[in-house]
Amino acid sequence: MAYIFKRKDTGVYWIIDKSIKGKSWIRLGKIKKAQALLELARYEKSLDDLRFNRPISPLDITLSELVEEYIDQVKMSKKPYTIEREASRLDRFCRETSPASGLFGKRKFYKITEDEIIHFCNSKNYKPNTIRLLLCALDQVFKYALSRRYTDSNPIEKIKKPKIEKSLPKYV
Repeated sequence: MAYIFKRKDTGVYWIIDKSIKGKSWIRLGKIKKAQALLELARYEKSLDDLRFNRPISPLDITLSELVEEYIDQVKMSKKPYTIEREASRLDRFCRETSPASGLFGKRKFYKITEDEIIHFCNSKNYKPNTIRLLLCALDQVFKYALSRRYTDSNPIEKIKKPKIEKSLPKYV
């Protein structure tokens, strides 16, 4: 059972779900009550779809469309700066081309393979931290697709993220 809650001191709406191991709190932000109720209905519908194993299959969406949907979904739970940085990394990846099949953003997201992502990361002269941040952002998008049951696999989870060398402090 889920319901909305508004903190009087901050004016922030939350979805509280008691059906998941105790209580699960999902921050919606400072929004109007009508919008909070719509988000609650959307949340409960997605839980029902998962609970009753209903197939959700908009498999005709491209990676760019999936990224847009993901960004819209996380706008309420992440800070604007974080969303902006993650969106820019994902947008950069969507504008890149795969040697075999064109722009990543115009392709069906479930057809993007682990090998193509590894090849992309190795072909660019990005620093290890940049690759790591890109892989983390892509992993979040594919985890979102898994949670919405758009796909049944995440190509990112098998990719090892590069190690980052520990640097000496600049000041003592």
